[in-house]
Amino acid sequence: MQHDGFLPASGPRALRPSDFSPEQQAGWIAASERKAALDAALDPDAAHANEADVTEWYVAYTNPKREEAVAVGLRRRQVASFWPAMRVSRTRSRRRVTELAPLLPRYLFVGLAPGQSLYSLRETPGLEGMVRADGRPAKVKPELITGLRDAQASGTYDFSDEAMAAKDPEGAPAREKGFEPGAKVRVMLGAYRSFSGAVHEVLPPDRISVWITIFGRAFPVPMMLADVELE
Repeated sequence: MQHDGFLPASGPRALRPSDFSPEQQAGWIAASERKAALDAALDPDAAHANEADVTEWYVAYTNPKREEAVAVGLRRRQVASFWPAMRVSRTRSRRRVTELAPLLPRYLFVGLAPGQSLYSLRETPGLEGMVRADGRPAKVKPELITGLRDAQASGTYDFSDEAMAAKDPEGAPAREKGFEPGAKVRVMLGAYRSFSGAVHEVLPPDRISVWITIFGRAFPVPMMLADVELE
């Protein structure tokens, strides 16, 4: 009896982790985390499943490009988490693909329920630490989380090819109202209500990107034109 050289003569055996290189295993883990994060972003009920008892939201700081992996890992441990994401289209292997990208690079929000503590997060892979204000872990109001989620669900952070193709490429409404790059604005509605900043970019046709300073850093945050006014 002949064999093809791939299977041993005694027949197939169960595969073991040692049969695969560390690079292969890391790639599969990363792919699994990306799928889980995308599923959570597209299924709000799944993403919020462990948040019913959350009483406090904190701000965490991750290793570079580890926001979604940390969020998925925390949810698997029944710790609520949320990383605001944009939908963007990029070219990979000569193909255009739409994927999620962090709205606030290296930051995510962690929600704790009674009986949970920040101490339990110390060994979370990819989690660098907690953002602090006046020496204490920084907290945010639940309204900020709700506002960010609402904006994400409504398409405010959708910059995919499909979304942009359906919009006026000139951004005329914003420019007609004086919202040019550098203009000082105040946010009147939404997750960043009462924040002030400067226009970073006009996003067609009914959005602008505003420099908002949070956690001690300035980020260009997309928002609806109707939610801001000139100062």
